[in-house]
Amino acid sequence: MNDRGKVLLVGSIARPHDRWNVEDVFRRSAAELGEYVRMFPDGELGDRSLWIAWLPRKVYSRHPDVLTTSRHTYDDWLPRGYNDHWKVTVREGVDALTFPELGYAAQAKASFQTFRRLRDEGAIPARGRFLVALPLIESAVRPFVDTARDYELLWQGYRDAIKRETAEIVDAIPHEDLAIQWDLARETAAVEGIEFNFANSELTRVPSDPMERYLEALEQVASDIPDGVWLGLHVCYGALEHKEGESPDTSHYLPIPDLGTAVEMLNRGIRSAGRHVDYVHMPVQLSEKHDAFYAPLDRLDVGDARVYIGLVDPWDGLEGALERIRLARRHLSDFGVATPCGWGRRPASETPDSLLRLNRRVAERLDEPPRVG
Repeated sequence: MNDRGKVLLVGSIARPHDRWNVEDVFRRSAAELGEYVRMFPDGELGDRSLWIAWLPRKVYSRHPDVLTTSRHTYDDWLPRGYNDHWKVTVREGVDALTFPELGYAAQAKASFQTFRRLRDEGAIPARGRFLVALPLIESAVRPFVDTARDYELLWQGYRDAIKRETAEIVDAIPHEDLAIQWDLARETAAVEGIEFNFANSELTRVPSDPMERYLEALEQVASDIPDGVWLGLHVCYGALEHKEGESPDTSHYLPIPDLGTAVEMLNRGIRSAGRHVDYVHMPVQLSEKHDAFYAPLDRLDVGDARVYIGLVDPWDGLEGALERIRLARRHLSDFGVATPCGWGRRPASETPDSLLRLNRRVAERLDEPPRVG
């Protein structure tokens, strides 16, 4: 079933300086996009607008067996780039870590109360679901460690904690009201051959092959999610270093060579998740406006999962999106649209309201033969 809407809001919406609260995110997203969107995130506000950066601040650095090795403190915690994340190490002699909570479940349960109230009031479409986006294990761990040992200890600790929190979320929120999305940024980087901080060959407790490691992690965290909950996969090339006046292309940790890696990760992820996957998302390199970039879509094999392609951006606006839609449709006839990533790292001039309007304009034209200016 592909009734998932024309637009996917990938996760983060507003930056701290936008001064939106959760109700603002839900109300403004629904007012602008209405039935074009079926899944509404809470915007990942506050610390979560920097995505994974909140984990060492709020979770890892507070554990008695985890020590900070970088310049970061609770008050000076913001990363300045991909090579400036908060770094930690595990005390010698420790062979397991337990994190009582990560905070995702508490945030989700609180935001859902606002979502349900607004939906009951009619401010959110009746068919709307609440979307919770969560980092898969490599994304939640690898940026913050320098050794394979620390990585594997945090892997186990985060895996166990995120499984508990996911169970807490699905126990608290009606399944027919919920969608859970796994964000795959560092997983994608690893599959692309980037070895952040240490060599994959040093791993002994988890697979050293990046694709096998991703698939094992996905099965471990996704297979127990009940089928009534929608499940999504978001391939990601990062958005941390997005500068004013530049397209998101310059914010990736690696330029996206083509859609081949995304297609392979999603094809294999569908088969390894241990349950039905309802939708998938893949970003594009906005500047690559040629057929070869989109040709791997010929190999996409994700069953009835709704496909969203991250091709919308203010850099070249509506006409750029329509040109990319035309190219993608040579290889895939039916898909929804999105931005390449969430909006929490966007430059100051790209406001959430302007991005919502652009997504609506593209959605309005999605079913038309694209016109290239």
